[in-house]
Amino acid sequence: MKLIDYYKSVMKHIHLIIDLKTRNIPRLIKFYGSYKKYRHLTNSEEVNISDFYPGIDDDTPTTPFDAHYFYQGVWTFSKIKRSEVKSHVDVGSEIRWVGLLSTITNVTFVDIRPFKTDIKGLIIKKGNILNIPFEDNSVDSLSCLHVGEHIGLGRCGDRLDPEGTKNTCRELQTHFSSQWKFILFSSRWKTENIFQCT
Repeated sequence: MKLIDYYKSVMKHIHLIIDLKTRNIPRLIKFYGSYKKYRHLTNSEEVNISDFYPGIDDDTPTTPFDAHYFYQGVWTFSKIKRSEVKSHVDVGSEIRWVGLLSTITNVTFVDIRPFKTDIKGLIIKKGNILNIPFEDNSVDSLSCLHVGEHIGLGRCGDRLDPEGTKNTCRELQTHFSSQWKFILFSSRWKTENIFQCT
């Protein structure tokens, strides 16, 4: 094996080394056992150790999920669909949900870290949630799901600001028309400060 292959292998396993919990040891043993069995199966493809990406947390009796994101997505999607709006603005929500939303209405997605896509009905705009690129009172339908509570922590390149969440709410409010529909979700149901800055 070339040196570069060893390097790639180490980089792919580094998260396991850092987060090596006792419960993961038998899972890793099972993973490598499955690899050995796979190599001897008829028509098995050649797999190098540098191609390993152990999914040791996937073998579970049920599929784990984040209830906040799951239920808010279903509820918000149904509300927007029922409203029959012709266009909608989303600020910083989960991009898979935004992509799905673009199948029922035209969506403009604003994020400090924009992504490229050619999906029809989806416009991507680079923008800061504290300075949204729209005129005041110009947005009729807007969502911002589990974003506001992260603002001001610097995780995504935003500036540090202890008033980040409050300033986010103020900024969003300035852009609605008199007939606005606004859906904002936050996980901060109680007073609890958790610093998530990187």
